[in-house]
Amino acid sequence: MEALLAPFLTESLGLLVAFVLTLLVFSYLLGDNPLFRLAQALFVGVGIGYGIIVVFHYVLMRRLSLLSANWLLTVPPLLLGLLLWAKLWPAWSKVGNVSVAFILGAGAALAIGGALFGTLVPQVRATVLSLDPADYPATPDSNPALDAGIIVLGTLCTLLSFHFRTPAPGQRVGPGAALIHFAGRLGRYFIMISFGALFANMVMSRISLLLGRIDFLLDAADTLLTWLGLG
Repeated sequence: MEALLAPFLTESLGLLVAFVLTLLVFSYLLGDNPLFRLAQALFVGVGIGYGIIVVFHYVLMRRLSLLSANWLLTVPPLLLGLLLWAKLWPAWSKVGNVSVAFILGAGAALAIGGALFGTLVPQVRATVLSLDPADYPATPDSNPALDAGIIVLGTLCTLLSFHFRTPAPGQRVGPGAALIHFAGRLGRYFIMISFGALFANMVMSRISLLLGRIDFLLDAADTLLTWLGLG
């Protein structure tokens, strides 16, 4: 009996649990059922429990250990965290609004700063490209100057696609307005191509995950049958 259970007392138990949970998740293909809801509840519960442990050991305890060394940077976050507990009682909920306002303000500032310096500015820098072929090394399989021109053209046309202006009745459309309208329509094609590429990439990643889980199920089933002497 011990020889039979010995493989399952090590990492084999984790393999068995992962195999069963994967099957429970795949049971959603047959429709919503209690088995899938059980796996979903386990996933949420384990995730919340793991998050609590991580926050307790790597955030709260580290802050408390620095309380005597640098209390100016430790006491305010602890006070704001304690004020959040006041949200549990309706009579004291307004006290917790201070912490909520600080969290929302800091989160909005981080989101705006991240979008500005992490997305917008790098994209602007990425479109400031030279169109002179002499600035790029000679490559037999590609034309970097042409690629740079497509990037610049696509960026400008995409920005112009959000330019909405309707001429007044009877007003003649000038060549500049016609050029902007044409560039805007061309920009919509660039947007559709980009969205199509992003969607295709998402589908490919999901298919890769699916194939990976199917491969895991086959390998795990073969390993479990071998342990049981049936393989």
